[in-house]
Amino acid sequence: MKKIIITVAFFCNLAALSAQNEICYTYDAAGNRTQKKQCCTSCLDNPGLEERAAALAIAPMESLVVSPNPNSGLFSIQTTGFPPETKSIIFNIAGERILEKNLGDGQFDIMAYPSGTYVLMLQNGDKIKSIQIKKINP
Repeated sequence: MKKIIITVAFFCNLAALSAQNEICYTYDAAGNRTQKKQCCTSCLDNPGLEERAAALAIAPMESLVVSPNPNSGLFSIQTTGFPPETKSIIFNIAGERILEKNLGDGQFDIMAYPSGTYVLMLQNGDKIKSIQIKKINP
């Protein structure tokens, strides 16, 4: 009787594992995560079910790309999901605010500050996105 119960439990667990979904991510060329979607691992083996897997896709995430990075203090950012009135703050490695302004056209100038690593944070309502910026000597 024990063997039957164990065998049934094993096959139930096996069936549950094969029906599970995963979260898949898409990245841009700079390594920023651009999209999050739910992947159906069992759908990949079954033709005709790709449409159902695509229907589970979650909306694209906001993207934030700094170019050039590293830079000499002048850089621009390209972003989706953040309007020009978004608050942008640049922090130094010690956590001090060195620059705060609206995103505007995405052009930034930190040439007056020393070389090092900085963090750019965008904040619009409850959406927050940040990225590291490396400033080097020209």
